[in-house]
Amino acid sequence: MHQRSQTKESMTRIRLTLTCIAFTVLVACSTASPKNAAKVDPDLEAWRYRVAKILQAGWEVNIVDKSLVITRKEPVTYYNPIALPLFDDLRKEMIERSKTKEPYQITLDVSEKLSNEKYEELKAINRETNKTLNAQEDRMRNFTFKGTYEPVTPADQLLYKQYQNELSTLPYHRLPDLYDDKHGLYVTTSRDAWAAFYSAREEQECRAVIENIYSYGEAYEGENPIGWPAGTSYGRVAASDCFNSARVYDQYLKKKELNLR
Repeated sequence: MHQRSQTKESMTRIRLTLTCIAFTVLVACSTASPKNAAKVDPDLEAWRYRVAKILQAGWEVNIVDKSLVITRKEPVTYYNPIALPLFDDLRKEMIERSKTKEPYQITLDVSEKLSNEKYEELKAINRETNKTLNAQEDRMRNFTFKGTYEPVTPADQLLYKQYQNELSTLPYHRLPDLYDDKHGLYVTTSRDAWAAFYSAREEQECRAVIENIYSYGEAYEGENPIGWPAGTSYGRVAASDCFNSARVYDQYLKKKELNLR
């Protein structure tokens, strides 16, 4: 009996010891966790607050990996506008057949503002790269096909290999779209440049979000494209280019996508 009593007391002491250890570990973890919690950049949080104010119902903005991701909660409907007939029932039929539903997101990367000198330096590098690529594209016109190339002869194949090498090695810098007193801002959307909105309402809604974002910063200087009314602010042009994924940088990325697969 005495031995059995000692055994029970020993088991009780072990349970108490394990309970104390577990409690100590929990307290230590709960004390340490605030120190280890990820801190949100106050500038990024300020921009999140700005954007949240201009969003209508059905949209949300979250901080993801040091970027703002603005998401339409319901997907949008696109169709493929390439090679459509201008009129008649066949056009409607082809549009209906090519419809797809896809999520729509806008990503806003907030970084330290570039000095004017640095911005112009990087812009000049991009200009030289574009000049080289455009000259090579001119030499490949005889085997151009829908934005990419189909070289046949050995001479054509050599030209195309040179072009691919230039695309992969020549320097090209992603430049900010907007700036404020402290930040440079890069805006991208999930929409492909070749995707057309099926719904005019969805198109207007998504365009309005882009334009509101652009209203919070200054667009870097650029040239108004042909067809825009004289006196139109470049901010409106820049917002439209971003919405349509039609900026010079978007075109450069599309070239890489099509020709470096």
